[in-house]
Amino acid sequence: MRVTTAFSKLLRLRGVWVKKVRFEPDRVVVEVALRRKKLQCPKCSCSTWARKDTRPEDSVWRHLDLGVWRLEIHCRRRRLWCPVHGARTEAVPFARPGSERRATSKLCPGRL
Repeated sequence: MRVTTAFSKLLRLRGVWVKKVRFEPDRVVVEVALRRKKLQCPKCSCSTWARKDTRPEDSVWRHLDLGVWRLEIHCRRRRLWCPVHGARTEAVPFARPGSERRATSKLCPGRL
């Protein structure tokens, strides 16, 4: 069994496929991609093909730890143009809107 298949079955994240798994000294990084082609607004669930661009950095979510390793989910998300809310980053099926880790959380590890 391949590592990507094993992590796909282990994490059971709906709506994504595991592209790559990296093992680092203090963490395991799982890179995922969304399966759907249409973009979905996180505020109103409007589906559209109107893509604005792709975010320049990955969105990061912390999953449950694997023993001593921190498990992080990385996803490169696209930005869409919603007719109601304007430019938004697309929603992911496994997380609430706004739940990804911000750059400021690196300064405040107690907030994770």
